[in-house]
Amino acid sequence: MEKQLKRLIIGFFIAMLTFTIVSRAAASVMVAKVSVASVSDSRLSYDVSGTGTVKGSSGKYILLQNNCRIAKVEKNVGDTVKKGDVLFRYDLPNLKAQLETLNGELQKLKLQYEKSSLSTVTDNGNLDLQTALLQQSNAKEDLKEAEVALSDIKKTSKKKKLEEYNASKDELADMKAEKDTALKSFQRALKDSADSLAALEEPQMTLNGLLSDYKEAIISRQEETITVRINNIFDFYYQKKYKEHKKEVESAQTNLKRAKEDLADIIRKWDAAINYWDQYSDDPATKKNYVIQIASRNSEVQNGNRAVEDAQSKLNELTDEDTKLNNALQNYRNDLQTNNTQKADGSYQLLYQLILEKLDIKDETLLSAKTKIERAKEDLEDQENEWNEKIAKAQKKADLLSGDLKAMEMGLYDYGNEQREGENAVEAAKRALKTAELSLEKVRTENGIKQENKEQEEKGEAIDLAGLKLDIDKKEAEIHSITAIINKKGYITSPVNGVVSQSGLKYGMLVSENVSFIISTGGYELSMTANEKEMKYFVSGDEVKIRKYNSNTPLTSTLESIGLPDNNGRVTFTALLPEGNYKEGESLGFQLTKTSEEYNKCIPISAIRQGSDNSTYVLLVKERDSVLGKETEAFKINVTVLDKDKNTAAIDASISEKDSIITDSNKFVEEGDRVRLNETE
Repeated sequence: MEKQLKRLIIGFFIAMLTFTIVSRAAASVMVAKVSVASVSDSRLSYDVSGTGTVKGSSGKYILLQNNCRIAKVEKNVGDTVKKGDVLFRYDLPNLKAQLETLNGELQKLKLQYEKSSLSTVTDNGNLDLQTALLQQSNAKEDLKEAEVALSDIKKTSKKKKLEEYNASKDELADMKAEKDTALKSFQRALKDSADSLAALEEPQMTLNGLLSDYKEAIISRQEETITVRINNIFDFYYQKKYKEHKKEVESAQTNLKRAKEDLADIIRKWDAAINYWDQYSDDPATKKNYVIQIASRNSEVQNGNRAVEDAQSKLNELTDEDTKLNNALQNYRNDLQTNNTQKADGSYQLLYQLILEKLDIKDETLLSAKTKIERAKEDLEDQENEWNEKIAKAQKKADLLSGDLKAMEMGLYDYGNEQREGENAVEAAKRALKTAELSLEKVRTENGIKQENKEQEEKGEAIDLAGLKLDIDKKEAEIHSITAIINKKGYITSPVNGVVSQSGLKYGMLVSENVSFIISTGGYELSMTANEKEMKYFVSGDEVKIRKYNSNTPLTSTLESIGLPDNNGRVTFTALLPEGNYKEGESLGFQLTKTSEEYNKCIPISAIRQGSDNSTYVLLVKERDSVLGKETEAFKINVTVLDKDKNTAAIDASISEKDSIITDSNKFVEEGDRVRLNETE
């Protein structure tokens, strides 16, 4: 039995290996083989070739500058000209003004090109789609949960009720803690207000006590005690700095005494030094010396008097308040000792107000402090009432939930409300799901419209960019032409020998498109035609190669005139033929070649594909994981073709140099198909 099981297992793995080899071999035959390329910097090449017809009486078209003023005409119709002769002259200031205008227009075109290069294509709505899908998924989950809850209403109701009860208990505990925290700030405000009032009232209370002690000492006629009480009042009056004040007074008295002594010393000194009889002397020197001594004496005496006055003023300043307070204390004492109650009350009030003014305590300040206390009390009471009401509601809710849980345990609970709530929840979830599905469908429809609009906008932007590029090239050519004329001081000379056959130029006129200047050379020209789309890249003056059928060496000429497209979209253009043997009516081959600006994203033209909805796209290759390992498949990305030639296309797309773009395959390939790279790649 065991050997048979081993044989079966070995056979199974051999079969799997065989099937894998066969599937790989089949894949190598069935899967498309593709060639790939990457985007690169490149220039496009525009080529136009064909056969032209030789015509006689060729004319050399002189390129005229539109909107430029003619300053002088040297040659008119019928005049013979030689190569290098002056034909006419442009007005030089007008040329410079035109050049400035053209430079401004060129700058505007370049700015428009740069602005248009910044993609303004709207988003494709992927974010809205993801949001709608998420909403639909959430709605499905909500409906599933609502249906499960409804099917097991008792179990879910008890669980929900228990969760609500636990949450209510936590909420109640949090509220109580929050109440304590919230009330602390109001309690602190009340305490601060009370402390502020007490600080304001403390000096008055102290003053009342000091005056009461002073009154008792007077009534008891205790002189020593009275002196102590007076000193206490003075110390309070000077805010515990009465000793310092007395020292200042003593110092001021000392200074006054010294100033008086200094003044007396000065007077004695000069009285001893001056001989007052010298003022009557007949000797001028003696009399002059006397005058000088008197002046010095008066100056020193004056300074001494000033020092005495300053010292007296300082002493008065220090003792004025002492005197007022002493007088008020003495008046109150006298009134008390004479038992004149009415006068004693008056003198007490004067004494009280004198000291109170020194403390600078105002009734308004006290009233404001008392008002703050009352408001702080009201705020604290309001907050306590508000929190008590919240806590009472939370407590009631917790009690109700607790009662419901007990009823559930005893089998007495009515689940009717929960049943209805569950059914309503299911219905609401169904409606939400329906709304999400409708929103998803709407987003998908809108995304389809956005995608179509995006593709149209991309095509429009590509067309606008191509048109702006042509306008820029044309404007740069005009600037180059006018600059060359300005460098020649506005003179236009004949490039050939011949006769002026047509001229619409006059002095002072502005050149317009319907004016021409042609010189008949008597030679031959080649008349050619090409498709309008092919000729849109070429202008008069571009080089053209002309080949005779009996010669391998091409002739070089330039385009003279380029006509307007006919009803079939064909454009006729001419070129002068160099000197040589020609036959009117014979056919000659021609070729025009021009190179574009450099594009930074170019791919082979074979990579460009057209969708059934007229969208333009390319196929890239990418690897993905499968049960058989790594596999390579094609995926689609939209592109905008900016321009193209026969072999290359310049594109605008979200593609980097690392991406591999399918350019060719041995079988038809579309998005999602498995592919394999050509082994030669």
